[in-house]
Amino acid sequence: MEDNKLSELYESVINIDKNKLVSYLKCPLCTGIFRTPFTINECMHTFCKSCIFKFFHLNPLKDYCPVCEMKLGGKPLETLIFDHSIAVLIEILFPEFEVLDKEAMVINIFLIKLKAFHDFFISKIFFNFED
Repeated sequence: MEDNKLSELYESVINIDKNKLVSYLKCPLCTGIFRTPFTINECMHTFCKSCIFKFFHLNPLKDYCPVCEMKLGGKPLETLIFDHSIAVLIEILFPEFEVLDKEAMVINIFLIKLKAFHDFFISKIFFNFED
């Protein structure tokens, strides 16, 4: 009897509808699925790392949660903690993100190198006429 209940529980856990979970895994700032989730310790609202850091850096006078407006004091970035539980859940539900992140990293490295080449080339053309 006990094994039967455990088996039923296991089946219900495995068959979670991913679409129902997605609404709980969305950043309120960008409305996308959390990427590197960070949670404000005081109110427990979660955001993508880049979204919440951008929010506080672009608005240095804002020292409150963008969702509930709870005051966070003079150093709001110190109230943020990496949310490992949500990160693992997203990793399990969306394994394709790992591939996308690696592709994005390769593209970013390429763009950085391209910009460096461009800057070097432009400096040679416009600033070194005598060479």
